[in-house]
Parts: sequence; C-alpha cells; structure tokens
Amino acid sequence: MSESQAQYDVVKCPNCGRIKGHYRQVGDQIWLARDDEVVRVLRSVCACGERFDFMASEKRLDDLLERLKNA
Repeated sequence: MSESQAQYDVVKCPNCGRIKGHYRQVGDQIWLARDDEVVRVLRSVCACGERFDFMASEKRLDDLLERLKNA
C-alpha cells in the first residue's frame, strides 16, 4: 500500500476511558489503528458494556465541522 500514514490522538471509550486505538491518516481520511490493523469502520462493545462505533466518514465530517467552528 502506498498510503501515507501519520499517528494521531489516542481514542478512548467515552464511558470507562479504555484505549480503543489511535487515529491514523490513510490517504485523505482518518482511520482507526488498533494493534496490527487499521480500520475504516468499527462497531463494537467495550468491556464496560458501552457501544463503541467508529466510521472514517463521520470522523472526516467531525473534523470539517470543528474547523468551521474555529474559523
């Protein structure tokens, strides 16, 4: 794969704070890096019972909204 990747912030469960992964740049999107995999979409349940969903397209939208809010 020729995508450039850059490490981003730690991603934690919003309920208990367990680390779920790290944001990683893949092409022009932000994906979720977990152990030895990088995923665009993740639907899971944390050990504490809290649902944890990640979608690269939603992260991209969140980033855009944050930039517009700060502009």
